[in-house]
Amino acid sequence: MRRVSQRVAPILGLASQLMAAGCTQLTDTAFCSNGCAAGQACDPGTQLCVDVRPEVLLLAPVPDAGFDGGLVPVKGTVRFFDDAGAREVSGGLPDGGCLPLLLDGGAFETTVPVPVLDGGRYVVRVRAVDTADRVGEAAVSVRLDQVPPTGALVPGDGARGTEPAVRVVFDEDVLLPGADPVIHLSPDGGIGRLTSSGYEISGLAFLTTYTAHVEAGAAVDRFGNRSAAVGPIVFTTGASPPTSPTLLNAGQVLDVDATSDEDGVVTVVARLDGGTLSLFAWGTFDGRTGTFQVLDQASDATAEMFQAVGASAGAAGVPALRTSGFFKGSLSDSTLRSAEWRAGAMTGTVSIGALALIPTGPSCIEAPGADPVGLVVAGSPNLYQRAPGSTPLPLSTLPARLGLRSSSGWELLSVTFTSVDRVVFRPACAGGGPEPFAAQAAVITGVRTLSRLSVALPDADRSLYVFDGLLGDRVERCEACVGAASDAGCPPSFERSTRGGLVVATRRSGGRVLGAAAADGGGVELLERDLEPGCATDWQPLGVLPGSQGAIRWAPVLFGARPGAVYATPTQIRAEVLP
Repeated sequence: MRRVSQRVAPILGLASQLMAAGCTQLTDTAFCSNGCAAGQACDPGTQLCVDVRPEVLLLAPVPDAGFDGGLVPVKGTVRFFDDAGAREVSGGLPDGGCLPLLLDGGAFETTVPVPVLDGGRYVVRVRAVDTADRVGEAAVSVRLDQVPPTGALVPGDGARGTEPAVRVVFDEDVLLPGADPVIHLSPDGGIGRLTSSGYEISGLAFLTTYTAHVEAGAAVDRFGNRSAAVGPIVFTTGASPPTSPTLLNAGQVLDVDATSDEDGVVTVVARLDGGTLSLFAWGTFDGRTGTFQVLDQASDATAEMFQAVGASAGAAGVPALRTSGFFKGSLSDSTLRSAEWRAGAMTGTVSIGALALIPTGPSCIEAPGADPVGLVVAGSPNLYQRAPGSTPLPLSTLPARLGLRSSSGWELLSVTFTSVDRVVFRPACAGGGPEPFAAQAAVITGVRTLSRLSVALPDADRSLYVFDGLLGDRVERCEACVGAASDAGCPPSFERSTRGGLVVATRRSGGRVLGAAAADGGGVELLERDLEPGCATDWQPLGVLPGSQGAIRWAPVLFGARPGAVYATPTQIRAEVLP
């Protein structure tokens, strides 16, 4: 933005209009018999008072002229009347002083130095005093701009999950005279175009890491000031939206779950009617093409639950693990399927005896070189641990549903068939050493049989849970200051009944979370809520997915930067984004 303090600073005196008095100008006391004012004389022929102050005529600069240099040219003439001569002719300086002007046959020409300024209107003033101490003056307003335009690249450096576009925005109107691309990209790609405030390249590849920069002099403002270099920045575009709405066709769909990571790569787990056995299908989207691929299927008569869970960990900025899904076949066994992304390649892996991977670290209390993959939630009964080497933490029951948070520490929330349990690990690296694992059992009681948990744990330190007994009302509970050392000063928890079919996802950005619920006219409506101001905020509608009529289950997700949902009809698994 332009600096306002520089706009309003007086440079060559106070602002005024051009004042150049002619020698025959009449005054309010036009007749000599009424007396003539100072600077006037009586014309003996007309008996009228005329102005005999020096007449200053400015030929340069012209009104509203623009300058980008440190010198403003000043040129003009001075006429004296009533046989008077010149006592003083001067121009005003930015510091309030005067610059003497030499007359050559009544004409003057010079330059006035000005400090480095950025835009705004300023006054050029010339003053003439004759030998009778009469003063004449002329002033003209000009614009000065000696500061180059400043550009910024959007998205910012290190951004992930962005739209497939990059733009440079300048803080003032500019011209882009060069024939070369304004934004230089590596790898190259996309289509460039001028915008009202700069330049944009759209149509970039999905799920791709780019480096972008703008070279110095790529833009000039209206005064010819050339822009400075911008960048470089590094950003990663989000995953592609689905190229086809239908993911699976089945004789009968029983349920579906889905999750997306920070780049919008979506994992789907579906439960189908397999006759005598429950059939579970697990798959993920190719983040670059938007096509869905079923990676694995399994049947298990004893399977109690299934879920898609999000996870992401990496080294040197390269994501090693994206999203995963699992289903639990018995009290002592579970199967984890994870989708791994490296340079756009996707592979499926199977881990027997694990429920989820939480990418936490290593944290500040661990030795250098610790396992970067994160926390492994063990599938053997009643144990949670970070592998390798952490002390297991016993819990009362094996969870039936999971929600997790990952930052410098981690938090795992599970719904069992009787209660809601929380496991918290917070490294206290500043002064107190590490904190042990801590379990808080029965956060909320009275959870119904066949319970489900929908959870959003955003950056604003708000935890939002939605509980669904499938046979009863949904209850929405929001907690603040989760994981704080003390509850002092924390706002109270907030609980209320919520609208039909509400399911929430992990954060969209900051304190904003994404939700999906049954639309009034049928179908699935996407919602958004900002938890940063507090827990009592309301859901705001984003729109209804056009093809979602007949949906029986759904899960909100982000496909790259675009909100959408994966949902089940009685015979299909489908995916949509808002138009």
